[in-house]
Amino acid sequence: MMKLIAIDLDGTLLNTDLSISKRNAEAILQAQKAGHIVTICTGRSMHDTQKFLTNAGLDIPFIAGNGAVVFYEKVLHNEVIPENVLIEVIDLFRRKETYYEIFTEDGILFDEIGMAYFEQENKELHKQDHREQELMQHEIEKMKKENYFLVVPDCKKIDLTSFKPYKIYSLTFSDKKMKKMKEILKLKNDLSFTSGSSLTLEVGNKNVSKGNALKILADHLQIAPENLVAIGDNLNDLSMFRIAGTSIAMGNALEEVKACADHVTKNFDEDGVAYALEKFIL
Repeated sequence: MMKLIAIDLDGTLLNTDLSISKRNAEAILQAQKAGHIVTICTGRSMHDTQKFLTNAGLDIPFIAGNGAVVFYEKVLHNEVIPENVLIEVIDLFRRKETYYEIFTEDGILFDEIGMAYFEQENKELHKQDHREQELMQHEIEKMKKENYFLVVPDCKKIDLTSFKPYKIYSLTFSDKKMKKMKEILKLKNDLSFTSGSSLTLEVGNKNVSKGNALKILADHLQIAPENLVAIGDNLNDLSMFRIAGTSIAMGNALEEVKACADHVTKNFDEDGVAYALEKFIL
């Protein structure tokens, strides 16, 4: 019976050097040859996800932005963030002087205002380490040159809706800022938010989740829930686990995630995805 296999990226399919290992890629190809459909389901952007897949020689559908975008040969679905919500969240990040990016169908937008917040936090964090500051500045300059990063002076002074924005990503080194922003966002019922780590916030349309997106793709492909497989490591993967007939947690997954899974595989740096596919699916 054909299955739809949804695989998270960070902490799951990607290894420490942020690449898809040869063994993991080969296992995905074997699953395709066996008649299954494999999809990526990640919080990363469309363009970032496509880059990882291209580098690994994989041609598969994907779900990006924590479920905001479903891509199968083209964009099948995009839960765009309403303009009023978008502006309100940008204003929140600016009040807290926190770096932010806006994920869109055209690329990742960031502006000079948000970048200034990031650079200031970095200077404060590494006042005694000039070498680390230089490395961080190098990374910032490299990011600006990526063809899917779009740098503008001020995001609020352009027509954001024309870019079809689907996620706002924020990064701060301040626990105090992060705690306050989460408290504010919890009071709102017109958006969804999650955290990929203790340093980040990811805000999207209120209907966004990996589980909702996986269901959209499964319905499009006419695959029943009992034939869905989900592999992940973090809390934002639980919405997939809840609708999948088979759920597999990584060896490095949070204990809460493991407790909700049908199976536990090896660590992300031990080709845990390949092991999961070979042991539980193929």
